[in-house]
Amino acid sequence: MIFVVTLQGQTIKTINAMDIVIKYISDNYPQLLVYLFVGSIAWMLAKYHFSIQATRKKVDGLPCDSHSALLNLHTEKLDKIGNILANVCNALAKFEAKFDAIDAKMENHGSVLSSICTALVNKKMLDPASVFRKLSPYRSTEVGENYLVSSGGKECIDSNLDFFISELEKSNPTTAFDVEANSYRLLLFNSEKPFFKRIKDYIFLDPEGMPFITAAMIMSIYLRDKYFEVHPELYPSNSVAASN
Repeated sequence: MIFVVTLQGQTIKTINAMDIVIKYISDNYPQLLVYLFVGSIAWMLAKYHFSIQATRKKVDGLPCDSHSALLNLHTEKLDKIGNILANVCNALAKFEAKFDAIDAKMENHGSVLSSICTALVNKKMLDPASVFRKLSPYRSTEVGENYLVSSGGKECIDSNLDFFISELEKSNPTTAFDVEANSYRLLLFNSEKPFFKRIKDYIFLDPEGMPFITAAMIMSIYLRDKYFEVHPELYPSNSVAASN
């Protein structure tokens, strides 16, 4: 851009604006660079400041009303779940105490039954020699075998063998002795089951009057041997008896 200075129609001076700008920049470029640098820094700081302000406004507004209500709802649900879990834990603790009491009672019942058997033997109401014989291990005599069949004891065990085997496995016997003892105990504890009706009727009408506990002992030997058929690993070898 060129400016022309005239006076009374005569051209006095012609000024080139671009030359003036270029000359000014060349004469003052250090200051201009400083101004440019400072201005850039100021612009960047202002931009950062405004972005921080915008972020702060967003953060200060959290959570919004809709999200706040949702968070409160989930918090209430978590509190309810925590209360339920606490109640469940308390109930489990009570059940555990009851189970411990039941186990103690079962042990007492076992001791009582053993005492009854001993008393009956001493009073000659139960004669093991007539129905059992010691042949490593105990075996039923011919009288015992016949009684097992005629009383319905054999049929009772055969017809419900899966139940008896399953219950014996729950007791987790680790030795043959345990199998024999648990078989007898199992029959006594389940004597109220319907499948014992025929045996009880037979005992009730039997003129010899053999007690139920004797019938249970005969049946337990048969059940013991049936369990060994399923778990032969529990039956000790002959070498164990020989070493003794």
